Amino acid sequence: FPSHDIWFTRGLLLLTAAGVDRIYLQPLFDNHHFSQSSYGLISSAKEQYKTKSSYYAVTSLIKSLQDYVFDKFVDPLEEYKGNQDVITLQFTHLHNPKKIMYVSWSPTNNGKNHLLSKYPLTLDSSLKQNMSNVKAEMLKLNFEKSEAQRSPAAADKDGRIIFDVSETPTLIEVEVP
Repeated sequence: FPSHDIWFTRGLLLLTAAGVDRIYLQPLFDNHHFSQSSYGLISSAKEQYKTKSSYYAVTSLIKSLQDYVFDKFVDPLEEYKGNQDVITLQFTHLHNPKKIMYVSWSPTNNGKNHLLSKYPLTLDSSLKQNMSNVKAEMLKLNFEKSEAQRSPAAADKDGRIIFDVSETPTLIEVEVP
């Protein structure tokens, strides 16, 4: 994925976590004076205003989090601190406190798409009381459609969801009935 897609989504997430209530994306269109496309969400008139992958990434993120509010930063496990940091934000559903959305990514450290395989995300302690009934879904940001791609996820007996973390944010929706 183009890096500006990742920058847009991670920037929005960090601004939300910082308490910013309204965020406007100014670079809506590419500047047609440059020979190459810039970082807009929609291409220039020269390219017939085609929707770019960054638009879909931002839209799928916003739609996925539209009923959630930022709660806290989740501290990574001790073994993943240092050079392999993982940033995880926790969001709580506005109308259902038993529904939590985690968003995790690995920050850019050397310009390459850093991948951390089999990262164990420890679920909030409030969810661990009833682990056998926890429902979880993984949401991958979509770069071609306005909806995130959903797939089932499962928590282990220790209250962790194991998944691969990359520079692109991954969302994990968890609910206890």
